[in-house]
Amino acid sequence: MSVGASAVFGFFVLVSILFCIQDLATTIDSEAGQPVLQIFIDIFGRPGATAAFSIVILCVVLCGTFSITSNSRMYYSCARDSLLPKWFAHVDDRFASPIRTGM
Repeated sequence: MSVGASAVFGFFVLVSILFCIQDLATTIDSEAGQPVLQIFIDIFGRPGATAAFSIVILCVVLCGTFSITSNSRMYYSCARDSLLPKWFAHVDDRFASPIRTGM
């Protein structure tokens, strides 16, 4: 469900960003080196683009963190149920978590 919702909303975000292009040549040859950042600068100005792009970067970092967390839990449960070598099912005494399955 979450993948489907992300695909639908992601499509609308991409279409919205494309409709916000002010000048295609300026966007492609942006001084920032990133066309999406240049679109944000054209729309919000430099301070607003910094704030908006910081939110985008934060979302990407959190998505990666959640992905690593869910994958490590999946590896641990698979190892606990003897689908993977038992070495992965070790729970660390200090942290009380399966650190051998983390990245």
